[in-house]
Amino acid sequence: MYCPDGSHIWYAGMWGCGGELDIDANGGGPQTRSPVENVTWPGGAPHGTYRIEVDHFANHGGPEPTPYRLRVRVGQREEVYEGVLAPGQPPHVINVTVP
Repeated sequence: MYCPDGSHIWYAGMWGCGGELDIDANGGGPQTRSPVENVTWPGGAPHGTYRIEVDHFANHGGPEPTPYRLRVRVGQREEVYEGVLAPGQPPHVINVTVP
């Protein structure tokens, strides 16, 4: 995830623009076929547009191409984005604006 200020939140840089990657199920620990990643802002996310990239980094025994579901909550609003990615495909990009 890229914040409006350009900072990048990911497994090797878990904090940015007040947010934190507090769960990365396959980010260096035991592997799972049902991975979850979770970024939160305890004080609320800053206003602006966030770039979320869904990248097929590695497969741990799941189907190919690999389906994903991205759930974004901003306040009381929730949106779900779904897709599939195969190895070698460029990341899928979702832009989310926090008013």
